[in-house]
Amino acid sequence: MLLMVATIISTIITYRVQKRIPYLALYVAFITIVFGFLTLHFHKVKYIQMRDSLYDATCALTLLLGLRFNISFLSLAFDKILPMTARAWDRLTYMWIGYFLLIATANEFARRILTVGDWLVFKAVILIVTSCFGFFSLYIAYESKHKKV
Repeated sequence: MLLMVATIISTIITYRVQKRIPYLALYVAFITIVFGFLTLHFHKVKYIQMRDSLYDATCALTLLLGLRFNISFLSLAFDKILPMTARAWDRLTYMWIGYFLLIATANEFARRILTVGDWLVFKAVILIVTSCFGFFSLYIAYESKHKKV
């Protein structure tokens, strides 16, 4: 219940700060509320655990569709703070697609074999791994738009 309320509050704050509809935050809020309701209604934690797998798989699919239609969603989101070449954004996108698919699969595996307590430890480790992967992938993919001569 706390996760559901926190997600709604963060979505409202994001809207007020950015002065635009935060589509990603709305999606996260929607799946959190749906899976949170299922968890509370059926008293089964597996539903909120499944939310993470769905989120990660959806992120991978979204990035993949962006590549298919020649739209770099990562570039759209981050180019103002990290200007890179289109080739660098594509490399970074491919790395994140693979990572999202990997952690979606790992989450499904973990939620089926681990206890709830062990799964929470797994999720904490995934947060750290995701941060490390983010820095590592950026280091590998980075190619400045403004090359020095």
